[in-house]
Amino acid sequence: MKRLSTLETLGLWARSHRWADLRRFPRTESDETFAGLKFRGRSHIVRLHNWSVGGACVDLPGDAKLSERVQLVAGTLRRRGRICWIIDGKAGIEFVD
Repeated sequence: MKRLSTLETLGLWARSHRWADLRRFPRTESDETFAGLKFRGRSHIVRLHNWSVGGACVDLPGDAKLSERVQLVAGTLRRRGRICWIIDGKAGIEFVD
């Protein structure tokens, strides 16, 4: 039977608390903001959890898939992007323009 390594033997990149350090841009948090998300020609109202220069985190609408092209609109924020991750009903959008 294979024995699992202890946390001390794992590289820093593998530790869960290091996830936030991997972000390229600082995030602005907001759970009380809603945005319009358009994909496949349909518009959805979604909760905007956070955003930055490079992307945003929103509640996942319907049956959106990874790499799907989307357009996000929230106030003066109007960006095109693609869905880069989906976890527990939330989606990460990476801005492409």
